Amino acid sequence: MMLLAAAQPPPRDLLEALRPKRSADSVNESAGAEQDAFANNQTEIRLIAEVKRASPSKGLLAPHFDPVALAQTYAAHGATAISVLTEPHFFLGSPQYLTAIKAAVSVPVLRKDFIVDEYQVYEARAWGADAILLICAILRDEQLRHLLKVAHDQRMHCLVEVHSVEEAQRTVAAGASIIGVNSRDLVTF
Repeated sequence: MMLLAAAQPPPRDLLEALRPKRSADSVNESAGAEQDAFANNQTEIRLIAEVKRASPSKGLLAPHFDPVALAQTYAAHGATAISVLTEPHFFLGSPQYLTAIKAAVSVPVLRKDFIVDEYQVYEARAWGADAILLICAILRDEQLRHLLKVAHDQRMHCLVEVHSVEEAQRTVAAGASIIGVNSRDLVTF
């Protein structure tokens, strides 16, 4: 799997895609102003759109599912990145969805799955993923640090999902550069 991962072209940069696109003039104009980006309209919304066929709580979401067409629609309408479920049992995802979507869009593609082992990071890269999701709630601190390092070594970014202040603190301490807040707690649903 490591050889397949190494054979992939360089990953697209999720972190760069998520950064606000501001001109030098707007940066200079705002240098002395209040730093509230939303109030000053200095930032654009960055959206990671999700390709998901089913969920454990809602069942089948899309009986007539065309993941590539959906991803292309998202990208054509401004999605910064595409998140693709690859977990087959609960979400009816597939690695083939990720590979096909990667070939069809120019924005970064994120593998969304329950990643708990470094093999899954290499697997994601071999399938063409530019980034992966790590869920803080299911990882010990040392696992989180290790998976962040393995992904970094593959030149991939990680979106680390948190559900609480404590998880956010753990994630920052582990060195994550992209943190997502999910309002659905995995314990209580």
